Amino acid sequence: MLGDSLVLKQTSQYYEYFYSELKPWKHYVPIKRSLDDLLEKIKWAKVSGVTNKVKRGTLTYKQTHS
Repeated sequence: MLGDSLVLKQTSQYYEYFYSELKPWKHYVPIKRSLDDLLEKIKWAKVSGVTNKVKRGTLTYKQTHS
């Protein structure tokens, strides 16, 4: 999350302490645990314009929690 990239977060049984503060589609693009939807979500992000929106949400989170 510290970079200037779109965050793709795989669903997982493991959690970091800050995960409860992150919101899907605002701070990251959720990806199924099986990764079955990975290519679909990448293609969608490229054409939808969501990339900059999610990157801004991630940047805002990063600035308020650093």
